[in-house]
Amino acid sequence: MKKTTKITLLFLILLISLVTIRLVFLYHQPHKDMTQEIASIKIASEDLLKDFQEDESLANTIYLEQITQVQGTITAIENNTEEVVIVLSEPDSFGGIRCHISPEEYTKVSALTTGQQITIKGICTGYLMDVVLVRCVLIP
Repeated sequence: MKKTTKITLLFLILLISLVTIRLVFLYHQPHKDMTQEIASIKIASEDLLKDFQEDESLANTIYLEQITQVQGTITAIENNTEEVVIVLSEPDSFGGIRCHISPEEYTKVSALTTGQQITIKGICTGYLMDVVLVRCVLIP
């Protein structure tokens, strides 16, 4: 082989190795502690839902993967064996905000009731008939 071919091959192997190492570190990086994170967006549940219903593409550019703090009325608490989901919406609205609660917050959910006003912080992951927030924590 020519010397330039060997150098190019060595460079590619080194580059692939570095990228692989970086990806492994990113994969094993711990999740952010949502109780300590500052919300980049604070909004009422009806306004968040309205933004997604009116223009989903624009709303995705604003809210997607952002730490969002939402205030609203609990219309449902879904507590099954795998997870706890709190749904925030207005009584007459079509759709709502589905807040998937972090396991560390499960004990706090038992004190909540439907019709109660609460504030929740989580990461917005998009819109599927409801706006979805994950890794949510309750804000006192």
